[in-house]
Amino acid sequence: YVPFTVFGGLYYLIPKYAGRPLYSEKWARWNILLLFTFSMLAWVHHLQTFPLPVYIRAFITPTTLILAAGSGLTVLNLALTIFYSKGYNWKDVVGFASLIAYIGFIIAGLQALILPLNITNVIVHNTYYVVGHFHLMIWTIIILGSIAIILDMLRTRFANLDFSSISKGFLGA
Repeated sequence: YVPFTVFGGLYYLIPKYAGRPLYSEKWARWNILLLFTFSMLAWVHHLQTFPLPVYIRAFITPTTLILAAGSGLTVLNLALTIFYSKGYNWKDVVGFASLIAYIGFIIAGLQALILPLNITNVIVHNTYYVVGHFHLMIWTIIILGSIAIILDMLRTRFANLDFSSISKGFLGA
């Protein structure tokens, strides 16, 4: 359930670096409830073509698609927050890491759209496609998103902490 912590962090950091409130807090509240509930129901969605009974596969497919809809709602909510801002502060290392984690989540999420469908999952199951999806999700949303959260926590805890040298190294500014 580590992605929930990072989603919470992105729901905090992206509006902060966009310089405006979250596009829809109501969407965020419903979405976290949706993701929390359906992620527990869709626990086996990576084992779609494993020799599971048909009734379990028939249950997992719609719950995984509902989970994907919740993830899409997160993407839309954060995208509209960035779109309607006066300019996203990507030159700050925390803002940059948050943005890259968000973009990686979008790419990994698009890659995952075919996985819950039995017709296409048969083709990519037990291939590097699933491994690539998993690692892209881990490295972007979980690792990079967690780094953004930790850096923001350090900056909040130690008021004089400055990451400008890290930013210059990353961005070549």
